[in-house]
Parts: sequence; structure tokens; C-alpha cells
Amino acid sequence: MATSFGSYEKETDQESRRRQRRRRLRALSVLIPALLAVLVAVVGCTESGAAPQPTESVAGGGAVQVAMVDKEFDPETVTIPVGGSITWVNQDTVSHNAVADDGSWATDLFGGGNSTTLTFDTPGTYSYSCTPHPNMTGTVIVE
Repeated sequence: MATSFGSYEKETDQESRRRQRRRRLRALSVLIPALLAVLVAVVGCTESGAAPQPTESVAGGGAVQVAMVDKEFDPETVTIPVGGSITWVNQDTVSHNAVADDGSWATDLFGGGNSTTLTFDTPGTYSYSCTPHPNMTGTVIVE
């Protein structure tokens, strides 16, 4: 009887180790994809070493979107056709606006998570800034 009880214990120990291995493998099967997703997200948020693209252009009367993030306009310079529009999207935690340096156009001040759109009917190059953050500048080129 002691012998069979001893062999029973060995089988139980082996089964226990198998169960532990299976649990570890299941944990790894969840952990590895999660770590890969985090890695992809982090790599996607860092600079790749390529030169930044400071200008966005739209042909055919389309619309351009400019992000307001980290107290900067992104992209800083946009080129649109006459009749084109720009939507400024505030992705910051503080309020921003966009005001032409020559006073020809302006948006209202608006908070994070909001956006506003202007349509440009007159050709020209318009430098602009954010009133509360004067170092936040951009350029609109209407062709």
C-alpha cells in the first residue's frame, strides 16, 4: 500500500507541475501580446529619425485639420486652395484660439476636446498665433 500511495503522490506532483506550467503558459499568452501592444504604441509615439513634415497641403477645395497640442500648432504651416477650410482641434488641456497677425480673421477661444473651422476665400499668406500663448504660431497659405 505504501508503494502505491507513493506512486500516487508522484503522479499528483507531476500533475501539479503540469498545471503550474499550463498556468504560466496561459499567463504568458496574455502577457506577451499585451507587452507587444505597449511596445508598438511606444514606438509609434517616438520620432523615427525622419525629418518632420511641417506643411500640409490640400487640393480641390478640401479641408485641413490642425491640432493644437503641447501649446503648438501641428502642422505649423498649411496650404489650402481658395474656398478651402481649416479645422483647428484643441487636444490640449488649456484653451486656445487662432488669430491672424493682420487681424483679418480669428477663431474664438475654445477648450480642450473642442474644434472650430474657418473657410478661406481670399488668396494670401496669413501668419497667425494663439492669443493666450503668443509663442504658439502658424501659417496659412491660401492659393
